[in-house]
Amino acid sequence: MWCRPATSDAGADMASWALLALLVGLVIYLFYAVIHPERF
Repeated sequence: MWCRPATSDAGADMASWALLALLVGLVIYLFYAVIHPERF
């Protein structure tokens, strides 16, 4: 978990987690597209 103060609101925390998950998914998708270019 991140080193954050306990006063941080859950909305910003969920938004940051959603952004992080989106970036990770995009990186995995691009990595897969580079490995298997014939499928795209």
